[in-house]
Amino acid sequence: MTVLSARELWESLLPEEGRAGGAARITVGVLVVALVMLAFRMPFLSIGPYLVFLVSQRDMPMTRAAAGLGVAVAALSSFLLYLAAWGVWDEGWLRVFFWGCVFYAGYFCMVACKEPRVFLGPLVIVALFTFLFDEVPDPNRVLGGIGWLWAILGLVVTVTFALQWLMGHPGGKEFLRGRLRAVLTREEKGWRDLFFRGVATFGGEDEEGLRRVEILEKSGVLTEKNAAVCGAVFSACGEEDFLEAKSEEDRKAALRVARKVREFRVFEVLGRGQTAGEEDGVRLEGVSPEVVARASKVVSALGGEGERGKKEEGFFAGDFWRNPFYPAFAFCATGATLGCYLFMTMVDWTGIHTCMITCAVTAIADAKVRKRKQMLRLAGAFLGGVLGIGMVVFLIPVFDSLAAYLFFLGAGTFLAAWVSLGSEKISYAGWQIALAFYMTVMQDPHPSTKIEVIWDRWVGIFLGILAMGFALKFCGEFFSGREGEEGEERQEKGRVEG
Repeated sequence: MTVLSARELWESLLPEEGRAGGAARITVGVLVVALVMLAFRMPFLSIGPYLVFLVSQRDMPMTRAAAGLGVAVAALSSFLLYLAAWGVWDEGWLRVFFWGCVFYAGYFCMVACKEPRVFLGPLVIVALFTFLFDEVPDPNRVLGGIGWLWAILGLVVTVTFALQWLMGHPGGKEFLRGRLRAVLTREEKGWRDLFFRGVATFGGEDEEGLRRVEILEKSGVLTEKNAAVCGAVFSACGEEDFLEAKSEEDRKAALRVARKVREFRVFEVLGRGQTAGEEDGVRLEGVSPEVVARASKVVSALGGEGERGKKEEGFFAGDFWRNPFYPAFAFCATGATLGCYLFMTMVDWTGIHTCMITCAVTAIADAKVRKRKQMLRLAGAFLGGVLGIGMVVFLIPVFDSLAAYLFFLGAGTFLAAWVSLGSEKISYAGWQIALAFYMTVMQDPHPSTKIEVIWDRWVGIFLGILAMGFALKFCGEFFSGREGEEGEERQEKGRVEG
């Protein structure tokens, strides 16, 4: 589903274990970073607090991984920007060609590798700095901005680790246990709905849980057997499904599965020992095939016999050099990004440079995932902008003090952090709420009442979504046509050779 229903949205916003503590840690981290940046009058005032959201993950292993990824992204971005400042500064046409090569290589690697965020980060930073090469007369100022980004990243990582040490932070195993409890609770609720109401909707895939399992297995925290069981549970319980009880046997089977899920959740995940007197399997005689299919998969996963999620080997896909979709996708995504850049330059409206960043972050081959991310980006930017406008127009002029400013900044941050710590269906919207809010209320090292920056962001996001949608639609039609022509050629060649 691309658009969330009201019930799904409400369930995603409900309190969960550790959610309030995580939101509080992010809020305190943002306030500390904002105070330091205001005290030293550092540039990119809205970027520092936003980086706190990116670095502050839900458990300690992922926070360390995010910090390491941030350093790698900053290093690669610095190299690309330094190369551009050194080699193509004075030649406009050569600079556009250089940007095209960078974006093409980045998009190609994003769609062909297992971890696209390694290449997404540099593309976002390059897109952020691209328009500066047309406005700043001296390349040293661009390089100075890169240096400030390194300083801000160091500040954010230091503050985040210090707060996690002072305020406490769950380890990888504790967080995974809580994630398993949440997934199994949702699965149990679905089976009980099927028993009581006759219909049930089961939740979507928990990608974050699967990533945690893989990371903890590689780091030696989980044994191979435990990782296999956890991965199988996340895969089985994460499939989106809609079931309807067609007979009384379906209802009885649903209740038996619900008890089995609860048994595993209480006695295995919480570590309270084994149950006594319960059967190992679930009787499924006379049950409809749809219910049998999901029940068998879930029960097998709980018994340690299920299949875990697809585990890709290697950093790049096996058909890295052979699949013609990768270069076609990279070509169309690059065309959309450079199209936004040329439009922005021709109309002399650099405030909408978010259109290039939007192209980068929504360059996803899966149309369903891409549309969901675009909707979350739009909704988050709109809500965060409205929240920021309300603070700029109604609160800052009345409460003209640092204490009041920090209080309202903390309130907006806590709201955004609460959303970002929700399920995969809404977490990205929380990041966008935070960024739009900071861009509106943290424009300068002093209170500002300008609101055109958020208008420019809204226009840029909308333009980027349109450009990427049009380009990838063209890419799909082009690729389908090419595939059809090549298929016909192969068939004709086979007939001749036969």
